Amino acid sequence: IYLLGKGVYSTKAGLLAVFIYAVNYLLIVHEAQARYYAPFILFNLAVLFFYNRLVLSRGKGNFFWLSAALILLFYTHIISWLIALAFMAVHWLFILKRPVDRRWVSCGLAVLLAAIPWLVLVKFWTVFGAGADYSVKILWLMLLAVSASIYYIVRIFSQVFFNYQIRVVWQNYSIVELFVVFYFFIMPLIMPEESIKMRAFLPVLALLNLLLAQYLIKSVKLIKLPTILTIIFIVYIFVQLYLNYNQTSYIYQPSWISQAAVYLKASKINPDLPIYAKSQQYSFGFYLPNPVQAVDVLRKEFLDAYAGEF
Repeated sequence: IYLLGKGVYSTKAGLLAVFIYAVNYLLIVHEAQARYYAPFILFNLAVLFFYNRLVLSRGKGNFFWLSAALILLFYTHIISWLIALAFMAVHWLFILKRPVDRRWVSCGLAVLLAAIPWLVLVKFWTVFGAGADYSVKILWLMLLAVSASIYYIVRIFSQVFFNYQIRVVWQNYSIVELFVVFYFFIMPLIMPEESIKMRAFLPVLALLNLLLAQYLIKSVKLIKLPTILTIIFIVYIFVQLYLNYNQTSYIYQPSWISQAAVYLKASKINPDLPIYAKSQQYSFGFYLPNPVQAVDVLRKEFLDAYAGEF
């Protein structure tokens, strides 16, 4: 995030963003979990970083590293990968208005070839959207339509009655700002509702640290960077005091793991007793003292023949 901030804005913005990121409690508690949240954030940042370098300089190395970052993002979160591809296409073709040359074609083919084995073996198309509830997506589309209508009505009204033209010049905004806006609009349309609630916001949350740093530097030009860092550090100390003195444990636990821990303790379950979980076995194993194994389906024969308790 420092390199992205330095490349898009300035060294000061990158340094301040790193500090804010390092004390961002919401990011810390997600990245500490035994799930894919940390690489999910990392590869989104990497794609945006190498794409920004490609916008500034169309060298072969930038195409190569962008392809590598896209492949890694694909194997981490396929829907976020789709959003990143859509953003780059819209930004390159319609905002920068640049042509697509053979290097872009080579980049696309490399990513596609790397994705084919996973798509064929997993058969993602057979389960994508199965049993999904589209009510949220329809509501979001209606909200976007209403917002666009209000914008054009206000635009026409201001031009007719006040002779003032409202116009959004997308070229005046940075890649980080444009990606956050694009992600915010597109994400609810293609992500499952459960992902929207639990994890879809993580890449944007990381980028908001960078935007906050840039806006702070721009808005307080008379205040030096050490003063800003001192203020943020003092606020961070008070936040940590509040969090620590309002919790019985210094270890963050998601609610579903906390419920499991409370149940085991209340039931006086032996910590040596094995636990069989349908999913999240690594998260359970990280926080709970019991040995945890993953079992997709518990067959009756297995239950009947099991020697001992579990």
